[in-house]
Amino acid sequence: MAGLTPEPGGPITSPACPPPEPADPTPEPGGPPTKPGGAAEASAGPPPAPGGPIASPADPTPGPGGPSPRLGDTAEASADQPPDSADPNPHPAGTVTVAAVDDDRMLLEGLASWLTRAPHLRLLDCAVTVDELLAGPGRHADVVLLDLLLRDGSAPEANVTRLRLAGPRVLMISTQGEPAAMVATVEAGAAGYLTKDHALDRLVAAIDEVAAGRPVHSPELAFALANDERPVRPKLSPRELQVLRDYASGLTLKAAARRAGISPQTAKWYLDQVKAKYQQAGRPTFTKLDLAARAREDTLLTGLTPPD
Repeated sequence: MAGLTPEPGGPITSPACPPPEPADPTPEPGGPPTKPGGAAEASAGPPPAPGGPIASPADPTPGPGGPSPRLGDTAEASADQPPDSADPNPHPAGTVTVAAVDDDRMLLEGLASWLTRAPHLRLLDCAVTVDELLAGPGRHADVVLLDLLLRDGSAPEANVTRLRLAGPRVLMISTQGEPAAMVATVEAGAAGYLTKDHALDRLVAAIDEVAAGRPVHSPELAFALANDERPVRPKLSPRELQVLRDYASGLTLKAAARRAGISPQTAKWYLDQVKAKYQQAGRPTFTKLDLAARAREDTLLTGLTPPD
């Protein structure tokens, strides 16, 4: 695959471990030498006069040319300000955090190395399944790059739904794919689709667009949309799609609500919304059997976890 292979002789970056931060900076020319692993020594001054007071080192004020403060010698945080570690995704302003789901390990390693060339992008995690990604730091990413077809047999649109419910925006990437599957992922909430042979600048631009909440258009997706011959499908929200899939797969209303983490009344409201949308699309839907039939027609039940 063009573009995603590390340069010959270059280091292979572990997909789950971004490159380490650079070491402490070297003191400026003319400043005092530093001890290994320690801060710069204070310049030697004249000894105190006999019987005179001994200066307290508690609040030294470095003079011109004196040692720079060490990392960590910062002002104390106010009592009402939580420490940085409380933020699950502490990154400088302007940074876009990225995660990837693909079952090609070599591609993931190449991607990890490739994205280091875009300074404002930070790769949080790589995984071979959506389950693995959601169990790690990747669930906090701004954008997830998701392969269209994974070897675990999961349905592409189901993967998109799970990721969107967790929070990240989703950009589909693949070498090729069925047009129907591509369109289904966009309907499930993906922001766009790119093939893996695009150059780095195109991928970076697409990630930035998705992070900003804008869709990504590509010739491949435009072709898939233009040739979509499936029945008219209503646009369902991620939560509507989740409740429909669970309910139509055989779960009771209470069980579907429990799996979604909502009340049965709220689950029923979502199903009523689904019914209304299908009827507006000219596909009458009134009962649970109708909902199951619509879900089968739109291939919404593939890759589902069997009901409890």
